[in-house]
Amino acid sequence: MNGSQKLLISVGLGLVAISMLYGFYYAVFDEHQTLEKIGLSMAGGFAKAAEGNLAAAHESLQTYAGTRIEYLREVHGHSHMAALGTLLILLGLFLERIIASEGNR
Repeated sequence: MNGSQKLLISVGLGLVAISMLYGFYYAVFDEHQTLEKIGLSMAGGFAKAAEGNLAAAHESLQTYAGTRIEYLREVHGHSHMAALGTLLILLGLFLERIIASEGNR
């Protein structure tokens, strides 16, 4: 195993480890609060709309939309970091078969 492969594999393992630590932190300390805020703001918006209070309904649904975007970004950041780490590990394992000479790497 050459230096390029070691670098790719070690960076990939680091990304996967950071991704897993972030995922654990997010699941324990933030995800349930975010999901609760999403549910309450959506239900509140529909309840306010049923009451005829369209301004409050719009505000609640805006809160829902903002929280949902925040949730998606956090979850996608975690999963894409793990996927990139896995790709780097695989690239490091099969680098010799992909590119022939060390100079090209």
